[in-house]
Parts: sequence; C-alpha cells; structure tokens
Amino acid sequence: MAALAERLKRFDAEEGDLITRFYAGVGTAQFFQDFMAQLADVMALRSGSIGISNLQTREIKGGWPWNIEPLYLAVYVAGDLAHKDRLLQHVMQSPAGRFYSIEAHLPDAADYQARSEVYQTWANPQGIRDVAMGLLLRDGDWVGFVVLHRRDEQGPFLEPELAVLERLLPHLQRGLELHRGLVDARDQQHSIDRWLSLLRPAALLFDEKFEMTHLNPAARQFLQQQGGIRIQDGRFDLGDPQENSRVGFQVMAAVKLALGQYELEPEILRIERPPHPPFTLVFLPLRDRGNQAVTSAAALVFIYAEDEPMGMDLSPLRPIFGLTAAEQGLCDALVQGQTLAELAQLHNKSKETLRTQLRRIFRKVGVRTQTELVVTLMTHPALLVPLGTDTQPDPAPDPDPRF
Repeated sequence: MAALAERLKRFDAEEGDLITRFYAGVGTAQFFQDFMAQLADVMALRSGSIGISNLQTREIKGGWPWNIEPLYLAVYVAGDLAHKDRLLQHVMQSPAGRFYSIEAHLPDAADYQARSEVYQTWANPQGIRDVAMGLLLRDGDWVGFVVLHRRDEQGPFLEPELAVLERLLPHLQRGLELHRGLVDARDQQHSIDRWLSLLRPAALLFDEKFEMTHLNPAARQFLQQQGGIRIQDGRFDLGDPQENSRVGFQVMAAVKLALGQYELEPEILRIERPPHPPFTLVFLPLRDRGNQAVTSAAALVFIYAEDEPMGMDLSPLRPIFGLTAAEQGLCDALVQGQTLAELAQLHNKSKETLRTQLRRIFRKVGVRTQTELVVTLMTHPALLVPLGTDTQPDPAPDPDPRF
C-alpha cells in the first residue's frame, strides 16, 4: 500500500507537468513519447501505446507505441490478436471515459492470463502482467484507445490508480484529435508543395477564400526577378490597385467555375509593367476529384514571362493523344498563353479555322474547353519535372508554324 500511496502522491504533484508535456508533443514526432516516459516513471509502467483499430474487424490502422519492440507489434497484428484480446472487447462494450484493466475488470482474469493466446504469444514474452486500457475516440467503426502495461514486479492496476489515470483521458482524447488534424494538414501541405514543384511553369495556387496559399520554385524565381511584385495578404500584388482587381476577379471566376457556381471561364490577362517585360497570367479552375492537392476547389494560375520562353516541350504528348504536328503547334502556343485571336493574326488564319482545329484536339485529349485542355497538357505526368532534378526549365521548342 505504501507504493500505491507514493504513486498517487506523485501523480497529484506532477499531473500539470504531464498534461503540459503531452500537449507539447502534439503535432510533432515526439507525440506521446516524452509524456509516456514521465507517466511511466510516476505510475510504474512497463510500456504503453495509443492505437487506432476497427470496431468490427479489429484491424489495426496505426498507433504510437512507447517501449514496445517492433517485433511484438508485428506479432500482435500477424496473430490477429485483436480478435482474441478480451480487454479490448470489454472496453469496446463499456462506457467511454474510463480506464479498464484485466485484473480489475475481467472476472476470469487469472484463467485468461494463464491460457490465452494473447498472453502466451504476446504479453508473457515481454514480461507484461496487467494491462489497462481507455477509449479515446470513435469515428464510425474506427476507435482510438490508450493502453498501459505493467510487469509482474510492478503489480496489477488498482482501482485508485485507474481513477487518477482517468483524469488524463479528456486530454488524451483532445490531443489525439489535434495531432491527427495537424498531421493531416502538414501532409496535405507537403503534398501540394510537391505537386506544384513538379510543374515546369511558374504557378500559384489560390484557395476558396481567393487567397494564394502555395507557389512553386519557378514562381519564386519569377518574383525575385520582378521589381514591385509581391505576395501580400494572400494577394498577387502588382502595385496597381486596378490591375490587382483584374487579377482578383479572374481568380474569383476560376474558383467559382470550379465550384460549379459560374459558367463564365476566366480570361487570360496580359500584364504591362514598363520598364519590365510584359507577362501573361492564365487562370485554371481546379476541382477536387478526391486527391490531396485540392481541398474542394481552387484556382491554379500560370505565369508566362514574354522575355523568357517557358520551356515546355509537348512532343512527348503527341503519341499519347495522337496529335498531328500542326495540332501540337497549336497546343504549344496555347500553353504559352497566346490567344486564338493573336494566333489567327500572326499566322494569317481565320479564328474559325483555328476553332475547328481546336475542337479536333478537344476530342483527342478528352476535354471540352480550352481551359481544361491547357491544364491537362500542363500537368500531364509525361511533362512533370523528375524528382531530384533541377526545376529550371529547358529551352522551349518553337511552336510548329504549320497550324
């Protein structure tokens, strides 16, 4: 009993530090680790973990173990021990917000410890005597739980200990939810940054709030070379309120089109900034198709500096889509930001002739609009920057003059 009194006294004294240490690890690689090390010292624990499992199938989605060898994690999964874990079953059928242990809550605890496969293949080889478990979250059939282990010399979990440990459960519940959310956000951020970095042209990504959230290395280089252009409060600030409004409206139009709220396609803007060379902005609506690159809807804005050819060779796409040389030439020009009117005048062709040719390209590529065509070509896997290579563009081939 002296050991019990000492543990409870230490827990009361260090409870605030334990909670602080737990929250300090949320969203970091040390999640649960430093907290668990201190808790183990205070409450005489051998090991512990936070896990996520399916209520119906008992499959394990993942977890955060402390002082558990990977071999025994593999044994638990390979032996399908979740289906045979009596404490896990008891916790799933009991009210949340409490800790339950084998010796305190399983009526046949001694027989279970002596005969069960869980103890024979998993607990005994690790020197584990008693186990305590508390439910942390439910998400459909998926549940999160915290598990604590004790060796034989540390004794069983007693009711007064389980009662004080239950004071930690609200924090563990909240921390687990926060950690998952932060990791999801960080993973999505990394996913978007990696995706944009694979695009050769300078590109900016605007979210549903019409604010710029990401830019790729080519866009950073463009901004460094331009005087007076910056990203300010999520805006592409050209230093001219009227020009800023033009850009802002096209971003809004692209996002609204992606959301299905506008039928008007965004325009291509040519920005004049003497004495700097002009550049062109092309606005592409992005719809969420279940990937992690777009949350729901967004606008991808490509920047084409007229004094620096973009360096986009579409020739790898010719055999993929069955394009003729003339059709590739038209695609080359369109992804450079040129309009049909400009091309008609430059090549002495009627706009209707170019529209007819463009409709043939639409059928081959499987798109319905010029915007969809450009984004399909620009983001095709055959044209992405290989991982681990310099993201600076290669010199662009001249568009085929025969279209």
